[in-house]
Amino acid sequence: MSKWRRMIGVTNTEFKNLLENDCVTLTRRVRKGIPDPLRGIIWQLLSGGRDLLLQNDGVYEALVLYESSNAELEIVRDLSRTYPSHVYYEQRQGPGQRSLYNVLKAYSVYNRQVGYVQGIEGLYSMGLPLLQQYMDLMQALLQEEAPRLAAHLEEQGVLPSMYCSQWFITVFAYNLPLDHLLRCWDIFLLEGMAVVFCIGLVLLKTAEEALLGKQFE
Repeated sequence: MSKWRRMIGVTNTEFKNLLENDCVTLTRRVRKGIPDPLRGIIWQLLSGGRDLLLQNDGVYEALVLYESSNAELEIVRDLSRTYPSHVYYEQRQGPGQRSLYNVLKAYSVYNRQVGYVQGIEGLYSMGLPLLQQYMDLMQALLQEEAPRLAAHLEEQGVLPSMYCSQWFITVFAYNLPLDHLLRCWDIFLLEGMAVVFCIGLVLLKTAEEALLGKQFE
């Protein structure tokens, strides 16, 4: 914890220097695990959100308070489906649900072209070309890393879209226990989409023997 606090510092300068000039050290520390109490600020720094927040003082509050979104009803409907068993989100209209609503509403107003979608923006282009590229690459990687499993799935008519599209759209939000998911997102914010391929391959290879013994209808 003390290393992370020193790294963040008062002005975040040391962290930014690591991010720009010593990514090896930062990657090593992130992969070891970000302390839970510091995860919020570290995520802001990794994503660049901290600087954007400071450069646009009052914009978020204005989007939440004074603007309206066509997606407000849809957002409200989905709130209760987001980690309903987690203590932070379980209370209807509690602080967790209110915070999530504010973030989703603000973004849907800020980027009206995208609005409110349940996944990563770039994957929702017309025809989902980027998602298809990711699934094709996952299949190619599986053929290289686990050829028996890749051949079995192909013989059974199991397409990548049937098992990995959600991985890319939500970065495992519906597929991993929360503690594992947070560690995944720690690395994702630093290293990007490559993490999804790595974790996806690990999941498939871990389940390889069980999958090879199954017949899919």
